Amino acid sequence: MSTLCKKCSNRRSERKEIITEIVETEVKYGRDLRIIVEEFYRPMLVAGLLSSDMLATIFLNVDELIQVNNKFADMLKYALDLAIEHGDEDLTAVNIGAIFLDSLGMLRAFESYC
Repeated sequence: MSTLCKKCSNRRSERKEIITEIVETEVKYGRDLRIIVEEFYRPMLVAGLLSSDMLATIFLNVDELIQVNNKFADMLKYALDLAIEHGDEDLTAVNIGAIFLDSLGMLRAFESYC
């Protein structure tokens, strides 16, 4: 077992915190998207407060964003779970950049949103 210098240990700890924060943020974002649909979009649609076209303009591709977020969050959570399962508590084996690159096609859904 090798010991890390203080600087490397701090960087490893910071990296783990950042990865964990990314995963938590994606999970929370997905929850928020579902709340938007359940608490705003659907009630407004059912009540006929706005036309379908107006709602489609306001909420754009929210269903697509939910699907993309679910898949992306699952990929992130799987990478963390796998690392922890293999005893990698510092998440050194998690290649967060590769996960983002693998998800690039999915992330195109945000172009319409933005």
